Amino acid sequence: MTAKFALSRRYYRRVLSRYLVFRALKPLVVFAVLAPHRLVQWLFGFRAVRIAWHYYLTYPVWWLKFYRTGGRARLVHLDDYRAAPGLRTTLVRRGETKIAATPRYTNHEPPVRPVPRLVDQPPLEILEYANATVIGATNFVVKDGLAIAPNDYDAARDFTHAEKIGGVYIRPARGEMLYSLEPPKRRDAAICLLGHCAGNYAHFMTEVLTKLLVIDAHGGYDHLPLLIDQWVPTEIKVILKAFNTRGHDIIEVASGQPVTCTRLIDTTPPSYAPPDSRAYIERGQHVQMPADVYRFDAYALGLVRERAGEIVPPAANARGRRLYLQRRPSHYGNARAVVNSFNVEEILRRSGFDLIETGSMTIHEQIAAFRNAEIVVAPIGAAMTNLIFAPPGCRVLSLSAIHKNADYAYWTNMMAAL
Repeated sequence: MTAKFALSRRYYRRVLSRYLVFRALKPLVVFAVLAPHRLVQWLFGFRAVRIAWHYYLTYPVWWLKFYRTGGRARLVHLDDYRAAPGLRTTLVRRGETKIAATPRYTNHEPPVRPVPRLVDQPPLEILEYANATVIGATNFVVKDGLAIAPNDYDAARDFTHAEKIGGVYIRPARGEMLYSLEPPKRRDAAICLLGHCAGNYAHFMTEVLTKLLVIDAHGGYDHLPLLIDQWVPTEIKVILKAFNTRGHDIIEVASGQPVTCTRLIDTTPPSYAPPDSRAYIERGQHVQMPADVYRFDAYALGLVRERAGEIVPPAANARGRRLYLQRRPSHYGNARAVVNSFNVEEILRRSGFDLIETGSMTIHEQIAAFRNAEIVVAPIGAAMTNLIFAPPGCRVLSLSAIHKNADYAYWTNMMAAL
């Protein structure tokens, strides 16, 4: 709600405040949105009036924003736009097919045997757009009346952070996106690190940070600033600063804020995972994702491991470490913690494991801990993303609850790429 309110306030100041009618309605709208529930009940006597008050006064503002003064763009995939002028591509890695093995499961019914399978890795390219617009908290590039989306994106399946806060409005049935036409920021040239779910640690490390390192590895863009999402947590911004060894300037972009660049540098997704399920968010339906929807580029993840080695050089005579990633129920607001974690920790401690909690460690400490890991045991969760820093051949034992909707493909595909 905080992000949506900030977005509404900024839009009012820059666009709606020009009109007398909206300046007159402002006190009523602010009251409808911010008035405490009990105060409204005392004034009007029943909750239905508050609901009507909220929708009939605030909804027209959003309606005008998206339908009347807002931008409308037809959704297309990158492959559908390649032939258009104003786009230059540079091939970084050709497409390839790799063999990946599924993990071995214990206490899984019915038993699952580890079977090798083929994993497609599409070509990895650097994209250079002329006179294009990007929007905070999205992966879309708006140009020529089109919202150009990554080939992996499926509007009917994927629900983005920008939609959650009202930054954009996706209409899957019509194949279009509605967005704000508030005055865009303008830049001569910039590297786009905006993303559908950049504020999530796992998504950031595999989908956003990898873009920067792919562009840096190619060379020729060291002087360009980086566009990053303003809503990204501070601890993740610290990681970006540590990996930004080329000294790029960093420009934060508010969610839903359009930014128009004379020269925009982007890449095809080095990795991709749907941010949220549209079926679940809109209808409460759980839909099992196919395994190949979670894609990780081995080359790009290797660049992260390589840059981490530059940031924290390896210690002399370093020996392999056994790590257990602690997950305290009091520190995380979900049910992923192991219920008998103290018993598990005591067994692992006697077996020579070091118990660490990555949430309380700096990025340099995390790199140093995982660099020489030979065995990692962890409850399934975002902390496992730090295996990016571990050496190839590291063995991983992940602990997960058994239930019918459990989906292990995300971590399985990441481990295969690493």
